[in-house]
Amino acid sequence: MDGREVKFQKQTILDDTNGNCLAACISSLLDANIDDVPNPQKDWWHEVNKWLLENHACEMMNITFNENHMPSIPMIAVGDSPNYPGKKHAVLWKNKKMIFDPSPNDKGLNGKPEYYIVLLWDYTNPPSRPSSP
Repeated sequence: MDGREVKFQKQTILDDTNGNCLAACISSLLDANIDDVPNPQKDWWHEVNKWLLENHACEMMNITFNENHMPSIPMIAVGDSPNYPGKKHAVLWKNKKMIFDPSPNDKGLNGKPEYYIVLLWDYTNPPSRPSSP
């Protein structure tokens, strides 16, 4: 999200136990293929962060903001799912509002976000990239 047009990606797995809304949010932020983002059901935080560090030199950080002092960067907001009671859902958030819901029904969150996930880059350790021809 460095001034380029964001290619929002809808989630491809829709169910109450294995949905990939978080993967859709991450792939949208990184302009990555949604199928490349891990979608583990156990130890998901560790597995996704491991993939992010190895492939994008960044990692997720869970942050709670005061609504009056939120950064104006795109982030992932997590809250109650409007589709699956008792389950969480992830959407993209910026400037105190939702900018994208990866769910095909576009209902967003049921209520306010509970927490936010930001991606932090490690500029001292960039991922290796193939050299240009």
